[in-house]
Amino acid sequence: MERFLMVLLIGNFAKGQYSGANVTQSPKFLLIKPGESAEIQCHQDNKNFDYMYWYQQVPGKELKLMMLSRNSASVEMESQYEAEWEAERIGAMNSSLRLKKGKVEDSATYFCAASFRGSGYAQTFGDGTLLTVLEKGQEEKNVANVAIFRPNPKEQTDHGYLSIVCLASGFFPEHVQLQWKVNKKERDGSQGKAIKTGDTYSISSRLSLTKNEYYNPDNTFECSAGLRGRTDVKTESIRGEKSCGVSPDELKRIVNNGVYSYILILCKTALYGLIVTAIVLRKKAIANAY
Repeated sequence: MERFLMVLLIGNFAKGQYSGANVTQSPKFLLIKPGESAEIQCHQDNKNFDYMYWYQQVPGKELKLMMLSRNSASVEMESQYEAEWEAERIGAMNSSLRLKKGKVEDSATYFCAASFRGSGYAQTFGDGTLLTVLEKGQEEKNVANVAIFRPNPKEQTDHGYLSIVCLASGFFPEHVQLQWKVNKKERDGSQGKAIKTGDTYSISSRLSLTKNEYYNPDNTFECSAGLRGRTDVKTESIRGEKSCGVSPDELKRIVNNGVYSYILILCKTALYGLIVTAIVLRKKAIANAY
């Protein structure tokens, strides 16, 4: 009988001495053609966590339990997966999941998990492995274009930081890695989700910089993009801008002072106009008296 488990995707929990485990799985991404096999490895580092699991999550649907292993000698495969999948428990802290012959409908994210004993204990999950099985006639397409966009002008005066954005497009499937470098040294950015347009995907990553970093023509900001596992990548780079020597706060003060100065000039002009008008009227009154 097929079993569904509603679980909380968490990294740690507190239950006496069994405070959690680190669960890692590899690879993070798999791309195969129909009929090809695929294998995922899982390792957890807590010897007290004798239960291990494999789950499948199709986009937009809940997790489905595929395999339950109660100990190193036990592997219980769910009936709907028995024909096409096989799992193995390798010692107390390792497990593997193997797809015999891939089909398009096998495209999903696969999670490994571990827990201390049974369902009464929370499970610790790995990060997941995204498996893509290409449709017949489909071919992978590496990144076609990479572009870097400079900070929004408004951001340059309103905030204490700056952001530049890298956009990669024209690739398939969606598992592309964007990598930032500042002066040839790797820097972490904030990567979004891939968006499908037609038969290809695009993805962006944002890199936060200090103003001192950005306003320095000697600094180089580089973004590279390519399908995971591929060595051929597209790279784009820009240099920092030359600073005008005025900080955003100083710029605001200058602008505000300019406004105040303009108002002061208007007031002085109006006052001068009143004085001149009064003098003219006084002269006319004196002339009329004679």
